[in-house]
Amino acid sequence: MKKVFEALNKKTVANNIHLHNDVEENIHVFAEGEMLLSILRNLISNAIKYSRKNGNISVSAKRKEDKIVIEIKDSGIGIAKEIKDKLFTPQITTISDTWKKDKETGIGLLLSKGFVEKNEGKIWLESIEDEGSSFYFTLPIDKSFLPSPQ
Repeated sequence: MKKVFEALNKKTVANNIHLHNDVEENIHVFAEGEMLLSILRNLISNAIKYSRKNGNISVSAKRKEDKIVIEIKDSGIGIAKEIKDKLFTPQITTISDTWKKDKETGIGLLLSKGFVEKNEGKIWLESIEDEGSSFYFTLPIDKSFLPSPQ
């Protein structure tokens, strides 16, 4: 998280966005490192792009059964229902006016989805227009960090 927050620091300062690292201690995922960095950069960068000035973005990670659930939550513009269902597909045809300005819309999300699935995870989102979005993805727990059974 530290690497990603540092890499995106200029964007957050320029937009007066506040990043919060709410990742629980001792969270370890089993995933390819560069892919994980790319997923986090893409999702957090999108959250910054679609957040309002003085907005908040929080990143959390919690254990749920044999997976880690990572959430990137923003207080941005949200995503319309008709776009939400098509967001992780290459055929995004209905795009809001705000999104039409951005020629790259969807590419980072498609890559993120591919990287999450390559690492045996799932990705989804919840969003309310004018209130913000939460992007979630799961990754397997790195069992080498778990205590040995006695």
